[in-house]
Order: sequence, then C-alpha cells, then structure tokens
Amino acid sequence: MMQSDDAYAGGESFYKLADAVQEIFGYKYLLPVHQGRAAEHLLAKTFVKPGHIVPMNYHFTTTKAHFDLAGGKVLELYTPGGAEGHEHFPFKGTWTWDACRRH
Repeated sequence: MMQSDDAYAGGESFYKLADAVQEIFGYKYLLPVHQGRAAEHLLAKTFVKPGHIVPMNYHFTTTKAHFDLAGGKVLELYTPGGAEGHEHFPFKGTWTWDACRRH
C-alpha cells in the first residue's frame, strides 16, 4: 500500500490502466467501477429505457432491480427445473425465442 495510489481518475494508476486497456482492447475510453453492481447500474441507466424488454436466462437480484428501475421488463427465461437447486441439469440457462415470444 505504501507504493500504490488510488486507481481513480486522475491517479497515476488510472492512466496506466487506461493505457493498458487501449493497447489490449483498442478502447479509447474507460470508466472503472468498484464492483459489478455499480457496472450493471451504469449499463441499465445507459441502455435500458422504459418499455424495453430484457430477456435473460437468470441473473442476480440486483441486475433485475437495476433493469426494473430503469423502466425495463426483465423476462427470466430458463429451462424447466432450471430454478430448482436440487435438479441436475448441465446448463440451466437455455432458452429459446419461442419461450421469449410466449411472454
């Protein structure tokens, strides 16, 4: 900690991170966040508008809350039994466009 600085905008670490992101991914702009919930909040505020339908195979409750607060309607689409913890399915998040149309 004695040799580090904060990686917030304006700190030396931020510019190192921004340079690395641009070099590796080619992105000119970067907005670091402290955790996933903050990132999903920003994504919801940016991309989800009132009346949007957001199909998902299942997600954290905070993700649903952020999309709901932004005015979207989340469709939780997963295989039958996918929400059952005791059921064995190799992948529980499978959904089809037909399932999406039924909602």
